[in-house]
Amino acid sequence: MTHPHLHEFVRECAGRAGHNWTELYDEMCRTAARRQYRGLGYSELREMGLPLDLNGLDATAALVDDVLGRAN
Repeated sequence: MTHPHLHEFVRECAGRAGHNWTELYDEMCRTAARRQYRGLGYSELREMGLPLDLNGLDATAALVDDVLGRAN
């Protein structure tokens, strides 16, 4: 089960950046780098199940698709 904070994180970032993947991914990275969402950074988000590194892009994209209701 996905941590509820991750759903909120994706929705909040999408609210600022829109649903275009490139802009949304950039916004998620900026938000994590600045710890603007509940003080969570890259490592905390990764521990919760949202890797933002290049090796984890498949998992990140799947989570974003799930949260935003996109068909895979």
